[in-house]
Order: sequence, then C-alpha cells, then structure tokens
Amino acid sequence: MSDKDKDEEEVENKIKHVKRIKRNSSVAPKAVNYQSCQKKSLIVNFSDLGWNQWIIEPQGFQADYCTGKCSFPISKGLSPSSHAYLQSVMYLLSGTPNPCCVPDSYSPLRVLYQESIHVTVLRYFHEMKVESCACK
Repeated sequence: MSDKDKDEEEVENKIKHVKRIKRNSSVAPKAVNYQSCQKKSLIVNFSDLGWNQWIIEPQGFQADYCTGKCSFPISKGLSPSSHAYLQSVMYLLSGTPNPCCVPDSYSPLRVLYQESIHVTVLRYFHEMKVESCACK
C-alpha cells in the first residue's frame, strides 16, 4: 500500500468518526435536483463568436464543461484531492463551501488559422477540451 493510499485511508477513518452538528430544523430544506460532478457537452462554433473569418479549421469543437455537486462523502470515482475530502467534512461542521466540480484533465485543440494575408499557422492550443472532471 502506497503512502498516498495510507494517508487517504487515515483521512477516511477520521471522517467516519466526525460528529455532525445539528442544523436549524425550522429552516425548510430547498428542493434540489442533486447531480454529482460530471462532464457536460459544450459545443463551440467559431462562426457564433465571429472568429470564422480567421480560423480556417476546425469550424468548431467539443469543449465541454464540468458541473454538479461535490457533497460528502465524495466518491473516489470523482478523483477528489485530500483537501477536497477535508473541505467536505468542514462543510458538515461549519458550513464551509463544498469542494468544486472542475476540469481534471484536458486535451489540446489543433487550429489552422490565417495570421495575415500571406501567413497561415497550424497551432495546438493546450487545455482546450475537457476530458474529465473532479472534485477539488
């Protein structure tokens, strides 16, 4: 077992023993459509941005975005950091905001564009397409 696995197991064991603070029961809970952290579709069309005059290819791309809740306990499938585990416990104790659902990995976008009348450029723009999301 690696040191990281041991640390995560220790944090999880401590989290199990945390006492919950009773919240004010006179406040009615809000109706929430609970959705855990996940990647959603976002298609960027360069003509919608007015960029089609200088971008030759692609005409658009699948950018995607991350959305959803990172509530306690955070699923290991959401690749939470140790800090995110701790922050979710602090949310239960003190109302600290929950960790956020954010991009965890990206892929580049290859763009062919017109830099000037006589110069055409092929460039890779890093971190343009969301590949996965995580609670951080």
